[in-house]
Amino acid sequence: MSVRCWAFVFLFLAACSRPKVRDGWVHYPEAGLEIPLEESWKATKVKGIPLPVIHTEEDHGIQPNLFPVEFSPAPPEEAMRTFMVKESEQDAELEVIGQTAIRVETRTVRKGLPLLRIYYALPGGNGTLIVAATCAEATSASYKRAFDRMAERARALAP
Repeated sequence: MSVRCWAFVFLFLAACSRPKVRDGWVHYPEAGLEIPLEESWKATKVKGIPLPVIHTEEDHGIQPNLFPVEFSPAPPEEAMRTFMVKESEQDAELEVIGQTAIRVETRTVRKGLPLLRIYYALPGGNGTLIVAATCAEATSASYKRAFDRMAERARALAP
């Protein structure tokens, strides 16, 4: 699913079911990965979307969210470079955070609202899950820290 569809997903959040979250961790078995929830964040299973979306209820023109966009069997750096070429961001600077996660920051404007979008390549037991974290630019300082904490603490499950 294209990252550009993220806004469409949030139109359905109120009518969606909850995925199973165990001990504060959201499980992505396809990638062999789990991501911790920040306090007051939720995981929502969106009808028709196979992977849960992590989000907060706060709304600053957009609900800050962490949205899975692609799975790759490649290692994180290779998966991120390939993904960024598809997104026409091939010159983006890749940064390692934590021990193994890769981060790329981008900025965009959607319906007049400046947004911060951070892509993370998170290594799992079965490959790499690429997620997009999005929030309003005006609130990006606090949400960027929350996104980074979730990405840094994400852990691979045994294959």
